[in-house]
Formats: sequence, structure tokens, C-alpha cells
Amino acid sequence: MNKHPWEIFTANVNDMLSEIKPEEKHIASLRREDKDLTFICTNSIRWGGSKESDLKKIKKMKLIKSVRNENKSLKIEPDYRELAEGIFNFYSINKNVFDKTENKQKWIVEYSQPNTHKAFHIGHFRNVVTGDFIVRIARKFGIDVVPANYIGDIGTHVLKALLGWELAGKPKPPSIEEDPDLDLSRWLGEYYSQWAQRESASKEKFIKEAWGVKDLINENSNFEIDEKFKKFRKNKFLISKILKKSNDGFFESENFKSLNESAINWKKNLDLQNEIAERWKNKDSELVKDWKETKKWCMDAFEKIYRLLDVDFEKIYYESDVEEDAIRISNKLVNKNLAEKEGGSVLVDFKKEPYNSKKLDVLPLLRSDGLPLYSAKDLALAKLKQNQYKTDKSFYVVGAPQSFYFKQIFKILEQYEELSELIHIGYEMVDLPEGKMSSRSGNIVAFSELWQEAKKFAKSKSNQKISNKDLDKVITGALKHLMFSRDFNKKISFKWEEVLSNEGKTGSYLQYAAVRCKRVIEKSGIQPDLKFEKIKMNENEKAVIFNIFTIQNELKRSFENISPTPLLESLHRLSKAFSNFYHSSPIINEDPKTEMFRVNLTYCTLKTLEEALKIFGISIPSRM
Repeated sequence: MNKHPWEIFTANVNDMLSEIKPEEKHIASLRREDKDLTFICTNSIRWGGSKESDLKKIKKMKLIKSVRNENKSLKIEPDYRELAEGIFNFYSINKNVFDKTENKQKWIVEYSQPNTHKAFHIGHFRNVVTGDFIVRIARKFGIDVVPANYIGDIGTHVLKALLGWELAGKPKPPSIEEDPDLDLSRWLGEYYSQWAQRESASKEKFIKEAWGVKDLINENSNFEIDEKFKKFRKNKFLISKILKKSNDGFFESENFKSLNESAINWKKNLDLQNEIAERWKNKDSELVKDWKETKKWCMDAFEKIYRLLDVDFEKIYYESDVEEDAIRISNKLVNKNLAEKEGGSVLVDFKKEPYNSKKLDVLPLLRSDGLPLYSAKDLALAKLKQNQYKTDKSFYVVGAPQSFYFKQIFKILEQYEELSELIHIGYEMVDLPEGKMSSRSGNIVAFSELWQEAKKFAKSKSNQKISNKDLDKVITGALKHLMFSRDFNKKISFKWEEVLSNEGKTGSYLQYAAVRCKRVIEKSGIQPDLKFEKIKMNENEKAVIFNIFTIQNELKRSFENISPTPLLESLHRLSKAFSNFYHSSPIINEDPKTEMFRVNLTYCTLKTLEEALKIFGISIPSRM
């Protein structure tokens, strides 16, 4: 593979710096100046700038037209004829203009992590596009990447969903013929939400009633209801006392009638939850059968979403797969004095040896009944991934609120076993105008709902001749771009009307720039040959070359920082530059050399947009 012009340019700038200061080693620090399409090299600030007389003595270097001193920095003007020739040559040889570089590292990236029996919502969507971006950009740099998914297929949420579904009579979902857009995870998640809301409402009513007669309770019992009971609502000792008194007939008088009813109602719901938990613990055959069937419904729904988003996983782990290993690893930690037992539970106290970290506090691993918590399963999964893939780096794409939790997990793993470098990629939440999403409050936006609304909106605005396939590409591009429109550590405040806007920095704008490039070439009737002919270039042509040229550096910055922003911003700059060029520099009816140059420049713009957008998982429609 021949070198990209950016590599040649930066190498020559380094050589130029060595001529000026031969006693030092140099790595060029360049800042782009879009206003006049030049670069500022700040290395010379260290030695107080360079004299113009000394700069004139520097030998001519490829791709550099001139160098002058400016405020102790070096202002470098590229040679745009040589740049254009270098870009055309590079694009004629390399089919993939962001070709892989050699890298012997192996990474595993764990992302998506939806829960079965609950809807795949737009928070999961941000997770998926974030993880997929890391996988795609790492592969551009030659890294062997294992995309992995970790599905939450067991736990309280599953039992609550199954309970709600059972109480509804175990209905079968509608067929595809009845509802082509059916999302089975969302459909089943409705039963989870219904039960969660029922249980929550009964609890809230009980607490409200107890607070209403607290004085009477405090006078007639050996326990008290205080502000803590009302504020935190987690005083299990007091709650259990009231429930017991209710069973004993303590609250049967008229004064406590309403409280008695709410206590009995809540206890009934708790009993139902405890009953299904006991059935699960005893591996009740009918319940296990129902779990497997409903789990498959959810996995089918997830696969449908992944196909739509063009996302593939090499390995899918399930929470149920690591449950037994989680118990074993927790007990091993106790044996190694890295955790301690308290009754049947196991926890890690980070204030003690060998951690000595007060900030990390305490992390429970096993419940008092010996069953593993999520933390223990994460420890088991980390070991399993390392044993299977022997990776250099292991990435966890999980919401930013879990950053403290992963500090705890990583600290344990550091002490327990030598593993690969562990990295948490935290991303902020996607918020509705009403606030943070929650599948318990019913304020969730399922991805399928987002997609259907976006499709309805897109159809109302789109060209009537656009195919369904192209429409799907437009919608996917717009939604993915929305997730990349803020860096991972920034919240996205979601508004429906912004999803498919054709104005501003949107996915549709980038796709439209690429579609326009295709149409320009088609209409010209000229086949790009990528041979450079010397012409007098205008500023708009230079701006397109400048943005194609620098995009390689922005790709590198995005990779090094694991951030979509540098590359995405550069694509918007290129698209804007091409738009200015398109409106000011007609291809047809110019002299043959200019026509061919502009067709070649348009082709290079198209290839750059196509290849760069692939890193974001965005495809180019045939028309818009």
C-alpha cells in the first residue's frame, strides 16, 4: 500500500523541523487553519520561533509550498497541486481509502447487553452504536476485535415479567402476519411493566396509609414510624412488623381499616413474587419451559434489531451461563482473603487489606441465601472471556452511572488474577423531555417505537420514488448520527422533531452529500480516471482537497481517544466544502481538463464519505 499524503506531509514537516533544530527529535504538532487552508506548527514556540532568513534556507519538501514565522509558530501552506496529485494517486491504488494498518493487538468489546423480557430501548440503542463504532474503528487500525454481547436472561426482572404474563393467562404473541412491526421484547416487557406498576402502587398505598395513622401506630405498638420510614421507604424491619401485626389482627379496628386492606394487598403481591422465586429456585419444569420459550421470543426480537442496524456479534454470553462460576469465584476470593463471609453472604470490603481503598467502600457478591449478585457474575464473565480469547484489552460499554461499580470490579480482578487491560467506556443516558427513561414507570421509549415514529416522519418528507431499502438507510443513518451527535460522556436530550431534520449537523446531510456526489458523476457521463492534470484551482476546490487530506488525521484522533467527534466533525466540514464547490464550480461545459479534475475530486469526496460513514455503521442510499 502506498502512503497516504497526510503521512508524507507530516513526515516532511518533521524533517523540516530537524533541519531547523537538528539537535532535537520532532513530532509535528499541527493545528488546521480552515480560514486560509493552512496549518500552524507550534513546535517552534519552544525555541522562540524561527527567523525568516533561516526558513528560506530550508530545502523544498514534497507537499509543502511555503513556511513562514507567525507569532513564534510556523505557518505552513500546502502545495495543493501536489496534494491533489497525491490524493488521486492514493485513491486509484487503494480501494479502501482507510486501509488497515498492521497491529498485533487483540481486543474484546462487550456491548449492547439488553435484558430479555424487557423492551430494547433507546438507551440500549446508544450502547449498540457506541460499541459497534469501537469495533469498526479498531479494525481500521488492524486490531483483531471480538464483538461480544452479554444478555441479562435471568433475575428479578425476568420473574416479574413471567409473573405478569402468567396472571394475564400466558397469551401467545401476535403473528408477523397480524403485526409485521411487532417487537416481541417490547410486547413481553409490557407484562413486566404492568406487574412492576401493580407492585409499586400497592407498596406506595401501604406506605401512604401507614404514614397517615403513624401516631396511632406509635401509641399502640412497640415500634415507631418516623421520617426515615417516609423518606427512604426501605425500613424493612418496620414494614415487616406492620405486616405481621396486620396478620395478627392488630389493625382490624375501624381506625386501621384502610391500612389493613393496603397491607394485605401488598403482602399478597409480595407472596406472589416470593412464590415464583421459590419455583425458579426449585427449577419448576413448567416455569423453566415458559422461560426458555419467552427468552427465545426476546432473542428473536434482538436479532431483528441487530440485522436492521447491521451489527454482528462473534460471541453472545448469557447471565445464566456464569451463575455457577460466579458462586465458585466468590468463594475462591474468600479463600484468598480477597473477600469475606457474613452469614451466607459474601462481600468485598475495600477498606481492608489488600485493597486499602476507603473510596471504593463495600461490594456484595453473594446474597444471604448464597445466590450470586450481578457483581459476582461480572467477575466470572471477565475470567471466562480472558480464558477464551487471551485479549490485550477488554472493553465494557456500559452507562456512565456504572463507572464507580466498574472501578470496584476492576480492583478485585487486579488482585485476583492477571487479566488484560480492563476499560470501561461510559456513555451518558438518553433523556426524554420528562426525564430519565424507566421501564418501571412506563416512560420508556422502545427502539421499535423510535423506529416506527421515525419511519412515519421520514415518509411524510421523503421523495415518493425512494425505495423502502433506501428509506431504511436514511432512517438508520439519521438515528445513528443522533447517537453520535454528542460525545459519549454527554447526555442526549431526545426530541422527536430533531431525529430526521435535513438541516444542520445530521446524518441525512452527510448521506445527501454522498448521494449528490454519485449524481454529479452520473450526470457528467465522465468516468473518473484519477489522473492528475495541472489546472488553476479555485479556493472551493482547494477546500475540498484540504478536507479530504486532513480526514486521515481526524480518523487517527477518533481512534486514539475512542471518540466519534473528530471524525464526524471532519465529515461535516468535508460535506460543507463539497456543497460550496458544487454550487460554485460546475463540472459540465468547462474545458476537458477542468471537467476531469472536478469529476475526480467528486469521486474522491464520495469514496471518503462512504468509507468514513461505514465506521459509524451508516450506509449511503442510492437516492434521497
